[in-house]
Amino acid sequence: MSPVSTARAFFQRLAFAFEVEPGELRPTVLLSGFLLLGMATVICLKAVSDSVFLSEFDASRLPYVDLAVTGLVGLAVNYYLSWTRRASLARLIYATQLFVAASLVLFWILLRLQFPLSPAMLYVWVGVFAVLIPSQVWSLAGLVFNTRQAKRLFSLVGSGGILGAALGGSFAGAVGPWIGAEQLLPASACFVVGSAWCVWALSRSGAPTEPGAAAPKQTGPPIFESLGLVWNNPYLRVMALAVFASTIAGTLVKFQYKAVLQLEFGSDRDALTSFSGYFYGYIAVFSFVFHTLFTSRLLRRLGVSWCLLILPLSLMTGMVGLLVAANLFTAILARGGDQAFRHSIDRASSELLFVPVPADLRNRVKSFLDMAVGRAADGAASLILVVLLQLSRSEVGPVSLAGIACVIVWMGLILRLRREYLNTLRTTIERPNLEAETLLAGLAESGPSQELEASLQSSDRRDLEAAVGWLQFQSVGQEQAQLASLLEHDSPTIRHKALAAVLEHEVSGCHREVFTYLRREGEIDERWRALEYLERQAPEQLAAELRQSLTAGGEQPEATPLAATEAAWALAHESGELHEAAKKLLRAYVETALKGSDAERADAARLLGRAGSPAEANGHFSALLSDPSPQVVLAALECAGRLKPWSQAQRIIDLLEDRRFAPAARRALAAFGKPILEKLSDALRDSGASATRQRQAARAIGMIGGREASRYLLAYLRRPQQAAREEVLRALNRLRESDQTLLFDRDIVQRLIQAALGRFYQLGALRQGVETSREGAAFLRRSLSERMLRAREEALILLGLIYPVREIRDARSRLASGRPDLQSNAVEFLDSRLLGNPLRPMLLPALEESDDNRLLAVGAQLFDLETLPYPTVMRRLLENPDAWLRACSCYAIAEAGVTALAPRVAALEADPDPILREAAAAAGARLQTASEWNN
Repeated sequence: MSPVSTARAFFQRLAFAFEVEPGELRPTVLLSGFLLLGMATVICLKAVSDSVFLSEFDASRLPYVDLAVTGLVGLAVNYYLSWTRRASLARLIYATQLFVAASLVLFWILLRLQFPLSPAMLYVWVGVFAVLIPSQVWSLAGLVFNTRQAKRLFSLVGSGGILGAALGGSFAGAVGPWIGAEQLLPASACFVVGSAWCVWALSRSGAPTEPGAAAPKQTGPPIFESLGLVWNNPYLRVMALAVFASTIAGTLVKFQYKAVLQLEFGSDRDALTSFSGYFYGYIAVFSFVFHTLFTSRLLRRLGVSWCLLILPLSLMTGMVGLLVAANLFTAILARGGDQAFRHSIDRASSELLFVPVPADLRNRVKSFLDMAVGRAADGAASLILVVLLQLSRSEVGPVSLAGIACVIVWMGLILRLRREYLNTLRTTIERPNLEAETLLAGLAESGPSQELEASLQSSDRRDLEAAVGWLQFQSVGQEQAQLASLLEHDSPTIRHKALAAVLEHEVSGCHREVFTYLRREGEIDERWRALEYLERQAPEQLAAELRQSLTAGGEQPEATPLAATEAAWALAHESGELHEAAKKLLRAYVETALKGSDAERADAARLLGRAGSPAEANGHFSALLSDPSPQVVLAALECAGRLKPWSQAQRIIDLLEDRRFAPAARRALAAFGKPILEKLSDALRDSGASATRQRQAARAIGMIGGREASRYLLAYLRRPQQAAREEVLRALNRLRESDQTLLFDRDIVQRLIQAALGRFYQLGALRQGVETSREGAAFLRRSLSERMLRAREEALILLGLIYPVREIRDARSRLASGRPDLQSNAVEFLDSRLLGNPLRPMLLPALEESDDNRLLAVGAQLFDLETLPYPTVMRRLLENPDAWLRACSCYAIAEAGVTALAPRVAALEADPDPILREAAAAAGARLQTASEWNN
């Protein structure tokens, strides 16, 4: 193997070990290099500035120069935010890096010339630079990586910063005493130039280094605009307060560390530089080891919010130690814990908090939070120190108490931040409300009323139909007069829409037109709607109309369709004085209609259902449900849905197998309610029944709803033979969406989810063993991938039964959107939502669509899966219960000429599934030819 191939294989194994996907290695390395050189510069300069300052001034002056740092950072942030509007991020970073390099050379000259106050000026400038560099790196990283990439790769990027800290500290500790502290400034300038080159190379690599959408144009001071954006966003507001508390606590610990350091070393500049350099270097080594071994694991296991608690707990321990005994050991413990965790797991976790924020908003507020808020917190900490030093002679005890109080507040903010982080992720994956009625109502309300009024007076029938249709969704004012006249229009469609609008808005004063409409319409449904209006708006006139129609002034009334409709209405509304007359008239109409045409028989069935009198209908159900006319059977099913004839329940279940009647049969069965569940469950579990019958039974059970229905559906999913599995899952999903208070057995659902994910990984292991060199094998791999997606979707649907269904539904929608940013946000939301659930490590790799090798590694760990040889893979696929996969496998086996599997393929020629039989027969013939050719 050539050296190039060996190196390529090494980097591939390294990328796999660190979960770096193809195309991610170059930007990860460049960002790590940028942070490495930047942090090397920061740590080296901190050692120089601390030693130079403490050799010239007392530690009690530190709060005052920290206040100067705060003021200068505020000014720098204001200008920096202004520049972000006019320049690209990459160009802005080039410019600032080159400016910083030049300024370091200038400070080197000033120190050489012993310019007055140059140590204090250097200390202030290093404080500004130390804030600027990390902010630029992580702002750039937030643009390059999406949410899930960030969670995998930010730890690697952060490793560069930790190595840089170790490099800078070791460089300062080893070289500083040899050449002098001031001579480190030109060397640090070289590191800064190297950082600028990394950004240039990244921008040339094709990685996204600018926001996807331009930020809105703003006016006014940028720092105050950013403050408004942060304060008006609950998530960013809590994040800013947490940054504020974190920085105060860190500044207080830093002061205590430096105060103890001055007591130990006095004014020995080179000794201070050497100790500080080695201290930061050793801490960086520890931080790197911890970061490499534990940060990614802790982020995956604990999530972002819980990882944020590690730093405050460490600071709390150090501050308690300083409170008990203020010496070099406790100072190292406190400051070391702060530096070790702040630049490793805390930094990676904190940067992940920004990823769900929209790119344009993130680009405008991140620098503000990192620089302005952090330095404002430094200023607040300096004021606290000034007050405490004035009130007490001790430089450690009172500061420790103040720091402990700050850490307690900080931890409370982190717990609040966890909720806001989840809410922000939820917002990024929420789907807009696209219900038809809501959209139509919104459009109707926004439509110009003058144009609508003109359309209502139009002679064009299409314009008039559209205008009347809009009135169903828009409040009726001066259009009421037109509606009344439209009830008598020549067009049936316009009349029907006009009555719908009249009923929707309960328009009064139209009863005369509605009586005309009642006598004119031939459809039972339209007559019934007219009677509903008259019942509400003109009950006395309707009673007189019914009395006249049903009694005919004492004579025998004629059993016309209109009279029969009014008779059914009277029976349905229990008109006592007209009950017998209505019953008699309806019976006469039905007896005549049942001997008539298909339409008349269908109307008779509908009126029997509308009347709500089982006694009148029972004698006709059997004939109606067996009628040769589909129109009549559909009307009988409608009638059955109203009257619920138990004697006909089995006959209605039988009609589920006929596609013409299945929807109406489902509605009728659902109307029976809970009593029919046992019969439907029997139909669902009947292994001898057709798949169509089982699927329709599942849908009917779902339409009934309730806890008992959910138990029947869940019980079905635990059966070995599941022809209606997908329909049962849809039914369960509809149940949950329609009644979010419905509770499911969590243990059962979690076992079902685990089984679905087990199938996902098993199919993935089989897919890996399928060769891709032939067309048939490639088609089989695609089929396996599609079945894997189905198994994953099943797991997500089931997850919605035990978690808020709308959240899971939105996550499913975003996962299927095809947009990487939405997909990554959905996975990150589920990652945070499932924290603590044992299903989390099984589900997340399936959602991230990793390659076969990574999926197999997860499957081997969770389900004891292993890589299988090709013949074994094909044999297992032929035994798979999925008929489609078996058919695809037959085709792939025949194409590959695996004659050893010919007997197994031949056995499938007797399978009940027609597609599988045909595929097996064709594959068998091809294998026979191959066997004869070989012989």
